[in-house]
Amino acid sequence: AGTTLLSGGSFSQNAAGGAGNAISSGGAVSSSGSASELLVRGTAFADNAVAVGGAGACCASGGALSGFGEGLRFDVSGAEFEDNRVSSTTSFADGGAVQVFSDDAELTFTDTAFQRNKVTAADSAQSFGGAISFFSNGVDLTLVRSVFDGNQAGGDVSQGFGGAIAFFSSDNLLTVRDTAFVNQRAGGPTRTGFGGAISGGGTRLRVDMSRVLAANNAAGPGTSGGNFGGAFNLTSDGARMSFANM
Repeated sequence: AGTTLLSGGSFSQNAAGGAGNAISSGGAVSSSGSASELLVRGTAFADNAVAVGGAGACCASGGALSGFGEGLRFDVSGAEFEDNRVSSTTSFADGGAVQVFSDDAELTFTDTAFQRNKVTAADSAQSFGGAISFFSNGVDLTLVRSVFDGNQAGGDVSQGFGGAIAFFSSDNLLTVRDTAFVNQRAGGPTRTGFGGAISGGGTRLRVDMSRVLAANNAAGPGTSGGNFGGAFNLTSDGARMSFANM
């Protein structure tokens, strides 16, 4: 447990990973520990990268930020995430800008911009969340007055899930207010895309969106088995979803 504050400043051209690394994450900052808190105020994250490849390499995640540990809290305001990227030549990849693996996490992004972040996995593997991804239970993700522009999951060689955001597992809550998703892409010319802007699944998913702009997002146009949800691909047993003033 503990609190970390990032106020102002910038993180640029930092990198994590390399040949043979089993798991690499957090190109700029990695936060771990149960019930820990990361506060970000007016900080810029640009051109940070996580890349893995070679024998023994597994997973790449969180081009700028990554978080591990139960009950994490990320509270991000007035930040910019631009041109961050995650790539793997051996396995899946997730979270072009931000990746969290934490049950019961609270993730809040206010007045924050995500632009041109990208995640690309190995041939025939999957890429998740061009900007944000999480694969945990009981996560509350809240987006307020934020912009997602030109983010991408997948490409020529990998399937893409959520050009901007991808998440799976159970009992997650997605709340979005006064936020724009434009020019996102999931998948590529020959690879399947799921949710040009957002792809989410699991059980008992709750979604509450209002005053949201979704424009010029795309899944695909892959030719390897269909594409699903040009803007949103949300699949869940026992779901409750509300969309207002879209």
